[in-house]
Amino acid sequence: MPKLSNVPAHDTAKQELMTDAVLETPGAEVPEPTGFARLGRSNFVLFLAWFALILLLKWPTLTQPPVWDGSMSVFPAAITLAENDFDLGYLLEQPGYADGGPNVHSVSLVTWLTAGIIWLLGDTSALFPLIHLVHFAVAAATMAGLYRFAKPLLGNVMSATALVAVLLFPLVLTQAGYMYLEFPMLAATTFALLSWTGGRLAQTTFWSVAAVLIKGAGIIVPAAIAGMALFDPRPTHRDRRSGLVVLLLSTTVLAVAMWVTPGGSGATDLRDHLAVMIQYLRQVPDLLILMVGYLAATVLLAPWRPKPGGDRSVEPVRDDEQNRLLSVAFLFAAFFGFYLLVPVVLGIAAPILPRYYVQVFPFAIVGLLAALRLKLDDRVLVLLLLLMMVWSGINRNGDMYADNNINSFALIERSGAYTDLLDLQIMGIRALQDLPGSIPVFYDQPAHYKLGYPLMGYAEEGLANGHSIRHELPFRNGRLEDFPPEFYMLYESGLLDLGREIIRSIWEQAESDPNREVVVDVICSAAFCSGIIHVMPATVP
Repeated sequence: MPKLSNVPAHDTAKQELMTDAVLETPGAEVPEPTGFARLGRSNFVLFLAWFALILLLKWPTLTQPPVWDGSMSVFPAAITLAENDFDLGYLLEQPGYADGGPNVHSVSLVTWLTAGIIWLLGDTSALFPLIHLVHFAVAAATMAGLYRFAKPLLGNVMSATALVAVLLFPLVLTQAGYMYLEFPMLAATTFALLSWTGGRLAQTTFWSVAAVLIKGAGIIVPAAIAGMALFDPRPTHRDRRSGLVVLLLSTTVLAVAMWVTPGGSGATDLRDHLAVMIQYLRQVPDLLILMVGYLAATVLLAPWRPKPGGDRSVEPVRDDEQNRLLSVAFLFAAFFGFYLLVPVVLGIAAPILPRYYVQVFPFAIVGLLAALRLKLDDRVLVLLLLLMMVWSGINRNGDMYADNNINSFALIERSGAYTDLLDLQIMGIRALQDLPGSIPVFYDQPAHYKLGYPLMGYAEEGLANGHSIRHELPFRNGRLEDFPPEFYMLYESGLLDLGREIIRSIWEQAESDPNREVVVDVICSAAFCSGIIHVMPATVP
């Protein structure tokens, strides 16, 4: 290729354009990309490839109703919006989560997207498949974006292999089938970091604000960007104000969202908070090992450290790959800073559920591999990734977890075993509907949502004789004398204490009362069981 100084009418400002022109001359042959490189050149083809893989893996979930938190937050809010002409003011006037109302994630982009689809289709058999397909599309776009982020660090083959391993990881694969917030949050995180490392400030701001509007924890993204701006040496990013603009704008949006929607409650302290975090991670050991592995490798091997140049008078500058790894490090710092400090500072009891790690887990794998490449051959790393895929395949339904019948939806959703617990919840709601309509029925908060919003697919209609034991007085006081002579209760397995302990207390009081008789009808799905508890006056001997 001729030197630019020999090109007539050379202008420095046009150097990039003229260089491209020279490269395209007949004398300079550019090899045609093949394999993964060719696939990576087409974002649309890449998206379709990921979408097809996700559709194949998650096909059984297409008709699945919203699960756990989705059935108690996004969907009640979305249904309320769709049924009331998208009147946000009306929704915000409704009770919040603590009071069993639909005002939860009311301004979330996912809630509004769900509401739009509900408004479009209504209560039809196509509703859940379409919403699932939309979430599959979000997941596919996210995986394509992660591939673009990883490719400069790992190359085409290892990037593709690593991200297939990420998708197959049980915790991630489970969330890919949910109609909830984790993959949209990962999408905003991915494209924000991708935009920042590409020098696109407007797009970075857009995706950072989108992260905040998906979920309050999205503030992790602009916080990471702001931290990165302090250390990024590139001329286009050297102005620290750009990172602060992203952070301040996103914080303002978050503050408005928190002001108009109810907040959490429940005091906590750092020691208890750390104990719960460690307890949860110990029950997802493969996640724990990989997360600790990333943190150790990135600290000890420091692949993000700038490489010193030959001229000691010139300050070392990070290349694009090192800047990407540094952005991952700041993402982790912001992630743990938020989830460890915010609950303590604001007095909000907010345990770090395993599914929250989906926001950073793919970046942990990419960062871990980039660090290990400094010491290990690529073929060894690909072999390790293949072994990770085999492990994930064997453990897809949690079969390798020692406590796979653990009585907590927050933990059982670490793998496909959650479907058994979901089936149990559906069976429990339908059992309630088969009970005599003249006898009062009591249930906890999750059942309250499922019965109150039949469009979610758990119940054909609400129960006229039903009572949410966590919200209604005097029943929530947990005194047997406040209850009628005869009643039923649904004691559900696998959920947080959202009324379940009150039901258990009433159950124990009734069994100890000589004037009461208790009959329990047990309902089971795989290793999980619930009970329909029938309390009635004791029969005369």
